[in-house]
Amino acid sequence: TENESQNWARRCWQRMMHALDLTPWLMADVSEDEFGHYFFEKDGQWTARRIFRHFVWNPVETEFSSLQQFVWACGIGVFWGCFTALWKYVIESCVDFVWVDLPGFLKEVGLFTELDGSFPLPLYMVLCPTIFGAILSYIFAALPQKIPGQNEWITNLHKQGIQEYETFWTLLVLATAGMASGLSLGPELPLVLTAGMFGSWIAKTTQQTLLSSRIMNITAASAAVGGFFG
Repeated sequence: TENESQNWARRCWQRMMHALDLTPWLMADVSEDEFGHYFFEKDGQWTARRIFRHFVWNPVETEFSSLQQFVWACGIGVFWGCFTALWKYVIESCVDFVWVDLPGFLKEVGLFTELDGSFPLPLYMVLCPTIFGAILSYIFAALPQKIPGQNEWITNLHKQGIQEYETFWTLLVLATAGMASGLSLGPELPLVLTAGMFGSWIAKTTQQTLLSSRIMNITAASAAVGGFFG
């Protein structure tokens, strides 16, 4: 059933995140004071653990410092620069297929004709968005967990700093299909939403406060838009 599939996907995601969790490795050399508070020694050799805690994330002092935010911003920028370049290539390939290759093939097999024929090829421009629109509208309406829009992203950004990211892959696939079929005017909103979900995932995983979560959310969203159009 649908609920069983969702539970299976959630369990797989949890297992993967548990396998990738670096907290036990980072806490291997932790110390504890007389009051039960954990801390790391400030002196000593710069090991891989200490470098990671200093520049990336400290599991004892989870709130990002200015240096850590800068490092994360650089990493997010590089990642989304590469990701959006790949996504742009996929979108352009899908557009070429839907609007160049497919109608040309349908004309070759005789489904469409020239302008003076019984079923002229320009009708494809009407039929394609209509069919895609019907299918995608049904999928959007039937989704058990609704995909957030611009207003929800702005509201969540101000209220809690993060945007729930469970619909990341669904949004990515449907946005790509919508742009390929001619239903969307541009990728700006999908870019902001998907990247904002990614930044929110980082903030939630590293236990950031509202302010730092908001920074990660906006940083990822701006990196995606800049990477796509830059």
